[in-house]
Amino acid sequence: MSTVTAAAAQAADDRGSVQGVVNDASGKPVVGAMVKLTNADRRLTFMVVSQDQGRFDAGDLPAGQYVVQ
Repeated sequence: MSTVTAAAAQAADDRGSVQGVVNDASGKPVVGAMVKLTNADRRLTFMVVSQDQGRFDAGDLPAGQYVVQ
């Protein structure tokens, strides 16, 4: 099981981003994990892959609330 920590950032033009880190159960970063971002209100789903040190960055997202898995 992995843990995802995410932070939202505000941006101009009704666009934004979500950044975070994926860690495994022991707290070590997970490289190559699929991260799913879902905006239920707009029926949108985005996928990104965690990179070095488990970090991911989903940019240019439409404004709204996202669930990160």
